[in-house]
Amino acid sequence: NHSSTLLPIPTTLRPPAGLSKYNQALADFNLFHYEYMQHLNVVNASGHEVPFTEIDRDHFKDMIVRNCNLSLVQDYAARFAMLVVLKEEEMANVQVSSLFTLILTAIFALVGAIGAIGNLLTVWVIYSTTSLHSHTNLFLASLAISDLLLIVVGVPFDVLHAWRATDSLVARLPAYCEITSTSISLFTFASTLTIVSLTFERYVAICHPFSLRMWFDRKKVIRLIYVLWFFAAVPSLYIGLQFKRVTRDWCGASHVIEQGRCDYVNYGFSFQIEVFAIITFLLPLIFIVFCYTRILHSLNQMASSAVVHMHSAPSTAAAADPAAGGGAAASATPAGRRVSRMYSTVSNMSAPPASPLLQVHMRDTAPPMSQQAQRMVMKMLFTVTTVFFVCYLPYHVQRLIVMYARCDSAICEMLYPITGLLQYVSATLNPIIYNLMSIRFRAAFRRQMSELLMRRKRDLSSIVRI
Repeated sequence: NHSSTLLPIPTTLRPPAGLSKYNQALADFNLFHYEYMQHLNVVNASGHEVPFTEIDRDHFKDMIVRNCNLSLVQDYAARFAMLVVLKEEEMANVQVSSLFTLILTAIFALVGAIGAIGNLLTVWVIYSTTSLHSHTNLFLASLAISDLLLIVVGVPFDVLHAWRATDSLVARLPAYCEITSTSISLFTFASTLTIVSLTFERYVAICHPFSLRMWFDRKKVIRLIYVLWFFAAVPSLYIGLQFKRVTRDWCGASHVIEQGRCDYVNYGFSFQIEVFAIITFLLPLIFIVFCYTRILHSLNQMASSAVVHMHSAPSTAAAADPAAGGGAAASATPAGRRVSRMYSTVSNMSAPPASPLLQVHMRDTAPPMSQQAQRMVMKMLFTVTTVFFVCYLPYHVQRLIVMYARCDSAICEMLYPITGLLQYVSATLNPIIYNLMSIRFRAAFRRQMSELLMRRKRDLSSIVRI
């Protein structure tokens, strides 16, 4: 028993000659790890090499877990395959219930089908309806495209991952992990940037309307959407290339091997997950909250404020009779009733009959119905944004839990597909929100569906005649 001679953390671990490469050692170790372990030597406190026995293995594992250090783990993993293999053997026993996986698969399929159809119809309705080619709807079409692609790529990936069926695909398809992970990151970040741009466009339109044309017109919006997708691709490519076939050691570090599951390689830059969460989630959220706060403040000011400019005293007759001039029209609205009260107050003043009417300039020159429409649009966009960030928050929390808590229980295994499912729920709810909260979109959808059904009936009638 050499465990008593081991240092708190062994200083050197040496595999036999010819097995220095990690993958080669791992392949042999899968078959002969007990025999292989007898050939490993460890340097003790006296500087002498002694055999590393099976009894030492458990003692060494306990020390590694108690003294987890990422740099040490990386150094050992390059030379000591047993760390990873024994972890894989333990993780093989952490199985999620087959019933849970089956139920989760059914939910994935349902959410994926509804989301794919809904977002496809959203793009079709906006593209086919000229009256919906506004700045807001162009951004919503881009959001629907990113949501559609996210569902098409992400749902199959997560279902296969839940069933642990990715090994055969990874073996047959080169760069499977990198391609799928890059795509999912791209579509997710594109959705985030689209929502940020959409919010900024509404902020400029409501809070700084005179600058709207300078910042946004139809061509500029289309160009901006292309630019958003390009900028979404840059961090997504970097993050996606960090996904490899990996396995984890006892300290939670991932190591690239030829036999493993697609996951994040958490070595290199120490705070990649945190930086990615800040860039793609926290900063956009802060900016959007700021914009919505300013928008709400501006809408409330538009609804409640009126500025009176009196060039000279108004005519008594015109002021006393609401039906004369603009009085009747003005009193038909809440803002008009405020104007009528001002006229009545001024009518008590003595003034020459020929004096011009009092002029009232509202801060918002649009009619009240336009303000109501603005509020409905903002409610819809606020709902979409809230759903997006609420559904994506658990994903970022789950990644941090896996990294820092080193959680390997069945509950932690279930967190990954559940948080992934919430992302697809967000993408699925968007078309439903448009139909529930936008009268114009709902009318355009019904019109397009009616035209499609009528066209099919005509085609069927033509076939029957033939």
